[in-house]
Amino acid sequence: MLPAGRRLWRWACDKCRIAEHEGIKICDFVDDPAHQAAFVARTIEAIELIKVADQRRFSRVRRHISYIVNVSAQESNGTGEYEPLIGICYVCFANYAIVSGDDIDPAEVPKTRVVTDGVAAAYGGLPVISYALTLIHEATHGAVEARGIRYTWENRIRIERLCFLEETRFVERHCAWAASEVLSEPDEQAYADQNRPHKRDDRVRWLSASITTLARRLAALLEHHRKGKKTGVQN
Repeated sequence: MLPAGRRLWRWACDKCRIAEHEGIKICDFVDDPAHQAAFVARTIEAIELIKVADQRRFSRVRRHISYIVNVSAQESNGTGEYEPLIGICYVCFANYAIVSGDDIDPAEVPKTRVVTDGVAAAYGGLPVISYALTLIHEATHGAVEARGIRYTWENRIRIERLCFLEETRFVERHCAWAASEVLSEPDEQAYADQNRPHKRDDRVRWLSASITTLARRLAALLEHHRKGKKTGVQN
């Protein structure tokens, strides 16, 4: 994409930035002030879990993810999405916001490999582990893209398998007790479905869709600022 396109994306993300951790900018396109603090806290927990447990994968996350952007469930594919243009990892915070029944009590965590398993428990249990795996998965997409291997119709299943393998390796080495809860085989049938378009199958279509998405998000952002300014004047 032209440099102007990169600058536009970066401007949009920077406008929505609400925090930064380990050089990764945390942004919110949902604009829900009631949940922003929780979103930032959980994002930092996921980053810290990777940092403490696995320096190699932490370095990959820092290298290939410049922005973590919260989007609505309507704009999310259910897990995460990687945008190589400026290193954006899109997530839907609602997927990782559970804080009660699905969290792991540290007392219930096996006492083997206490350094990593204990950290995993302390950092919020299953939701945070799932969040960390999303970051590892999407950072792997970034590493593949950085090698000049584009995500195409022909190689998408191989790339998704590699990303899932990185998730599995992290879990097996650092929080194996959670494997049955946080790991699930990639849905290869969905990728093989000839009727399911993929944004990078056709670069022109992908670019058009990206511009449309950006325009919608920018419009929402400007509307938010307009309302905020109006409210400020009234006060």
